[in-house]
Amino acid sequence: ENKNTNRIENLPSYKYQQYEKSVISVDEILKALKSNKILKKFETAYNDLEVSDFSGQPILTISMKEILSEEYRKKDPKTEKTVIIAENHEGVDRSTIAESLAGIWNETFNDINIFEDNITFLLKEIVSPLSPTHATKNYKYYIGDTVQYKNQNCVTVDFTPHLTDEARFTGRFWITLDGNYNIIKVILNIPHGSGFNYINQLQINQEFEKEANEFWVKSHSSTAVEFDNFKVLYGLYVKRELFFYDYNPAEPSDPAFQFSDDVVMLKDSENQTDSFWIANRPIPLPVKSQSVKEAESAFSHSPLFRGAIFSLKVLTSGYVQTNGSKDKNKFNIGPIGTFFSVNEIEGMRFKLGGETTSNLSKYFYLKGFGAYGTKDNKFKYSGKATWSFNGKHPDFDYGINTLSFSYQYDVNTPGEQFFFANKDNVLLSFKHTKDDKMTYQRKGTLLYEKEYENGFMISGWTKFQTEQATGSLQFLTADSLGNIADVGSYNSSEIGIRLRYVHSDIFYQRRNARIPVFHNAPVFYLTYYNGIKGYLNGEYNYQFAEFAIGKTFWSPIGHFDFLARTGKIWGSLPFPLLILPNANQSYSIQPYTYNMLTPIEFINDKFVSLDAGFHFNGILLGKVPILRKLNMREVVTFKGLYGDLSDKNLPENNPDLFLFPENSRTMGKDPYMEVSIGIENIFKMLRIDYVRRLTYLNDPGISKNGVRFALRFSF
Repeated sequence: ENKNTNRIENLPSYKYQQYEKSVISVDEILKALKSNKILKKFETAYNDLEVSDFSGQPILTISMKEILSEEYRKKDPKTEKTVIIAENHEGVDRSTIAESLAGIWNETFNDINIFEDNITFLLKEIVSPLSPTHATKNYKYYIGDTVQYKNQNCVTVDFTPHLTDEARFTGRFWITLDGNYNIIKVILNIPHGSGFNYINQLQINQEFEKEANEFWVKSHSSTAVEFDNFKVLYGLYVKRELFFYDYNPAEPSDPAFQFSDDVVMLKDSENQTDSFWIANRPIPLPVKSQSVKEAESAFSHSPLFRGAIFSLKVLTSGYVQTNGSKDKNKFNIGPIGTFFSVNEIEGMRFKLGGETTSNLSKYFYLKGFGAYGTKDNKFKYSGKATWSFNGKHPDFDYGINTLSFSYQYDVNTPGEQFFFANKDNVLLSFKHTKDDKMTYQRKGTLLYEKEYENGFMISGWTKFQTEQATGSLQFLTADSLGNIADVGSYNSSEIGIRLRYVHSDIFYQRRNARIPVFHNAPVFYLTYYNGIKGYLNGEYNYQFAEFAIGKTFWSPIGHFDFLARTGKIWGSLPFPLLILPNANQSYSIQPYTYNMLTPIEFINDKFVSLDAGFHFNGILLGKVPILRKLNMREVVTFKGLYGDLSDKNLPENNPDLFLFPENSRTMGKDPYMEVSIGIENIFKMLRIDYVRRLTYLNDPGISKNGVRFALRFSF
């Protein structure tokens, strides 16, 4: 009842100073010192090392990051601005942790707000022990002793979850006995066996104090994690500390609130001297802190460690640097996973690609590939040149403002598109149906993209393409007398625009793909493009419009996500330019595709679709004693599509249109539907789904059910 009283968040706006220190350390260091040549040099100084919050044993810090910032907060509209005054990063991971990981790091180990009803932590939503509606249903409370803490009379209250195998906290509150019942300190723990992967122990400490203006504010927060299943590294210990001070009211007109970016780095923030840090840290570094520079030097001379770092870079990025130094590397070779693949048209496909880096130019980027098929004996290629107006990397950075031109000649499968994987990834070579309805596609695209810090993005493009049928796919026409002609290819050209908006977007940036990390806000898409006959050799006039909305709903028992789409195309067009539902012929689970559909199975010029799934946190399997320790989790999905085709797009009504391929058809009165039930988090990384097709079960060449796989890593 009192948790929202006397909190500084009630002010219209305020500001404060923040100091952050994050460290990554090697745990179980005494055991490592006896057997590891790299660490043996620290043996004589192990008494001077810092110690773990959990075991009290020495740990060796191998990476440290410090950030000093001014924080600005406004209540209405809710606004958060950060001005980074200084930043310092030392250690062995300085060149391996990409800036794109900052979002997932901050969201995974975010500074939680214990006063919220549900706490977002470790990419899960956990019921808060202060929730007025759910707390007593999930936790048991025990009043402890009355104590003095920071000159305040307090009572301690311990809490523990009713069920220890669910994602809940254990911990203790220190609550003032002055009639206001303010929380002055809290300790939160994640109990072992509570359903989190890779974590052996975790503890969160937060402290609060009363400012001169009578508001209670957070003064210190720390999160310490001891990771499990990293025995090859002798254990990994991570700690993030935040200190908050100099709270003051802020004017809503303060210039910081007018920044276009949520985070602004001051000039030379990364070049501050040691004397600056000594003078401006709110607390000094521990005397026992081992120099991370010394640790970095020791590890960097180990071939085994350098090999592990190289493998980590390749696995996470898919690219190989041509220079060992990240700061000097100007060209990357990759993606590695596409160097070899197999398909029906090309047979064995060999491919080599690469890209320039910002070390060559912060504004101009090149990327491309060459590929060759042993069966069709054809050479394919792609090239792309990008100009970044604001110097941000077109693939890695947020807030891009780019103009690019690309040209390619390659194979294409109409009706099959992957959003988070390269189509020629070697793992996608394994198909459950014959994949020979393909084309040779020649395409040129001029694309402009701009992202705004408020979550709005605009893309505009113009393109032309030529598609030549190959394999079992043919572009045939039939006149009124039934005479068949093989057209062979067609040309099209268009101009288009796409708008995207999502408020408070948090994602993990991969090359050419962004994976949402924690989506509370809905995301909206609006797409429109116009085909123009005679423009860039285009042969058809048409218009297309699509609207889509997606959202994830989080709850303590799991999360539900969906993407709903609707679209329509206007014009009389051959089937490759109509709406072809996105099929997935591989055994890999791919988002926003239909697992049991074959390419070009249905042909529409208008449609509505729904892609939905619920990921449970093991609420059923976790109750089975023999399965509880395996921490497997249930997942259920539904995919549905309803479409229609106008009479003007039927080949029998227009002799200029291509005849439909064999086993292709229009949809009837029933929608296409498929469902899946699966288990994820098998061995903490594997997902297996059983997929069942529900409608159009008697169509030729279809499969009614199947098994699909995916690798998924999550806490």
